[in-house]
Amino acid sequence: MPIEANNGRALIVEIEEIIGWFFGLSNFQQGAFSLILTVIIAFIVKRLVWLPLDRFADQTESEVDDEVIDSIGSMTFTAVIIVGMVVSLNFALKDNDVISIGNNILLIFLVLFFARQFSKLATLLAPIIFNHASQKIGIDLEGAQSTSTIILKIIIWATCIFLCLEIFGVDITALLASMTIISLVIGMALQDSATKMITSAQLLIDQPFKVGDKIEVLGYTGIVKSLGMMSTKLQTQNGLMVILPNQNIATSTIINYAKGGTDDAPRRVNLRVEIGVGYSENPSHVKQVIKRISSECPFISKSISDVNVAITLLDGSSVNYRISMWIDDYEDEWIARDWLFHRILTTFEEENIEIPFPHLSVITEKNSALSVASKKKKDARIHAARFKEATEVKDYFLHREEMRQRQNEINSMINSNDGEQDSLSKEEIELLRNELLEIDNYLAQGDDD
Repeated sequence: MPIEANNGRALIVEIEEIIGWFFGLSNFQQGAFSLILTVIIAFIVKRLVWLPLDRFADQTESEVDDEVIDSIGSMTFTAVIIVGMVVSLNFALKDNDVISIGNNILLIFLVLFFARQFSKLATLLAPIIFNHASQKIGIDLEGAQSTSTIILKIIIWATCIFLCLEIFGVDITALLASMTIISLVIGMALQDSATKMITSAQLLIDQPFKVGDKIEVLGYTGIVKSLGMMSTKLQTQNGLMVILPNQNIATSTIINYAKGGTDDAPRRVNLRVEIGVGYSENPSHVKQVIKRISSECPFISKSISDVNVAITLLDGSSVNYRISMWIDDYEDEWIARDWLFHRILTTFEEENIEIPFPHLSVITEKNSALSVASKKKKDARIHAARFKEATEVKDYFLHREEMRQRQNEINSMINSNDGEQDSLSKEEIELLRNELLEIDNYLAQGDDD
């Protein structure tokens, strides 16, 4: 006969002897032995499962996993102890009434303990889940997080109460019927809020804009700072924070400046400038000068560099020309317009192109020598002003480019934050968003559109 078969039969015999020995003990001895065995099993589980996981969690920087493992470990350890106590009580006592009462008390304690631990887990895990979801879909879910956590805790403790009543044999049918009626009343009271949430959900699914886009809606123009379940926060150019209900936004016309271009350049915008020139000027000459100026603009699109110049109106005292050109970023629209007007004024002066304007000529006698001296002083001041302005413009463009690079760097840091070990904390993200707001305001300064 194989050795393995002999060993297996011997093991079965030993187990039968132990079982026979156990049932040969008195009731109290059986209960005491079961209780001791329960404590041993509980500490083995703690030693082999809980402590290794706890040591692994200590190696991470996050404290959330420590608390989660502690909570799960406590539930496991307590469940083993309670089950062991119920078994021990059944062995030690033969009075069915006493056993029933004891079992019920232990089960209620177990239910209450589990409800407390699940409530704690809901508090710990809800911020992580909602923050991760918020980063994925680009929506501020802070309000939904707190509301969902409260609702989840209510469900946990309501379930706990129902289980406790069920353990004591209380008929909960009438209570459930009452809860159904109460739920209907609450649902009718919250009907308007539910409608708003459904409308907001439709807006979030359609996503006509996202955080960081410049939009015009309900008479306000600004940068979208956050998109929540019930409202959208808009930062205007003068620093005001406008909070708009999503329900109103969903039923209104939205102009999104950040999605006007193609898929590869969504922030591209067409810049149009009107300029009036005197009737004595040759149109071909004027158009060529304007095209040369516009093509030198540093903000003109690299992919669409064509400049269109067309006569749009023969006015009473001027011929009106429209300049149409593309720029890659709508945030550069106002500064591109300023650059264009400045160069047109200086170049038209060099080309002796007249820009008509309403004026009144007053003829007076002047000292010619004084006029010549004043003109020389003015020319000197103009020369100095041009030199100073050229230096300031160069420094400004360099600083603006640095701010643009920092803007891209911050956006990359926020978008790549995935909640892992080396990810940014909530406080660090808030600081970066505040810095990003200052950069956005700087880049958009002077833009009143």
